[in-house]
Amino acid sequence: MSVLVEPVLVLNTHWIPIDTCTVRQAFTKLFAEKARIVDPSDCGVHDFESWIMLPVGSNDIIVPTVSGGFRIPEVIVLNSDGKHGRRRKIAFSRKNLSKRDNGTCQYCGKTAGEMTVEHVMPASRGGKGGWLNCVLACLPCNFKKGDRTPEEAGMPLRQKPFEPRWSPIFRVANSKQKESWGQFVGA
Repeated sequence: MSVLVEPVLVLNTHWIPIDTCTVRQAFTKLFAEKARIVDPSDCGVHDFESWIMLPVGSNDIIVPTVSGGFRIPEVIVLNSDGKHGRRRKIAFSRKNLSKRDNGTCQYCGKTAGEMTVEHVMPASRGGKGGWLNCVLACLPCNFKKGDRTPEEAGMPLRQKPFEPRWSPIFRVANSKQKESWGQFVGA
């Protein structure tokens, strides 16, 4: 596997993790002067020239060169937030709905078993799909509610449906997280 596809953590101008990219993409941002490299050992910020002058450790992954090589970046910081500074609209999907509702039935609180996307105002009565009219529900609650509103069925919602907003909380799978990211990415 090429070192150019290794993951790199992207921080915004406030040093909040917002994304990941590949080493190749990090260098593209660096050469376009859109980002700088962060040395996780001391949080020093580097351009390309100062980065390649840093010593290479025995455990460092390097980009090989004729004269030996230089470390790949593991963290970069953007010079301006650009499109990353704007609020991201979260796509409505079953997976994202499950994340919003914490995998929990919004009627009974059950977290195990098969879950469905449930329309608060039934689709048969004009209810649209989307963040403000859909919740996660277990099969028994979905069947019990049927073609009624929660009020008509006597089944109050645990929380009112809402559209999630992008937040500075960034999550990356533990299997993909580099040790050097620990000071920037929470548990």
